[in-house]
Amino acid sequence: MRLESRPGAATRDSQKGNTITPTPTNHYEHLKAEVQHLQRLGKFGIVPNDEQRVDWAYGTTKLENDDVTREMAEDAVRRHPTRPA
Repeated sequence: MRLESRPGAATRDSQKGNTITPTPTNHYEHLKAEVQHLQRLGKFGIVPNDEQRVDWAYGTTKLENDDVTREMAEDAVRRHPTRPA
């Protein structure tokens, strides 16, 4: 089943032609299916790269502590390398 959608719009099942009203559950399931599809194609890694890790570390800590800098997040990522999968 391939779903076509726009955020906040009704979703159409292209195989059946049915219109599906978006709900948090089917929106999550749609996103989950898309991620799994991209992973199978090798276009979406399971383990984040260092740039993604820096972005996440900086963004989440900056919310809690305004004194945090991006350089601090970069240093933390360098000190804690990703473990091989």
